[in-house]
Amino acid sequence: MKLEKNAAGKAKTKKKPNNSKGGPLAMVRWFRVVLEEAHAIKRHQTQMAKACCGLSAERRWCLSGTPIQNSIDDLYSYFRFLKYEPYSNFSSLRSMIKNPVSRNFKLS
Repeated sequence: MKLEKNAAGKAKTKKKPNNSKGGPLAMVRWFRVVLEEAHAIKRHQTQMAKACCGLSAERRWCLSGTPIQNSIDDLYSYFRFLKYEPYSNFSSLRSMIKNPVSRNFKLS
């Protein structure tokens, strides 16, 4: 929300238009968004991860030399950014990838 002064000099609030949510980059419809060093968004709760996922693009790429640094959960942000169903939903990722991988490591 933005504060402006009316003709009488009193402050009034001005609502942001929906398309300006997220700044000028979020207002562009991109053909391709490439995340070089994509491990920078591995934590999906960060502002950077949310901003990257909020970009409007026809094509999305992730480049990373270290896709998994701490756990399988690191993959969730990449799938979320790529909008790669069903893994862009954390419960699906957990049931189809994380739990089976975890079970196999415990058996070894």
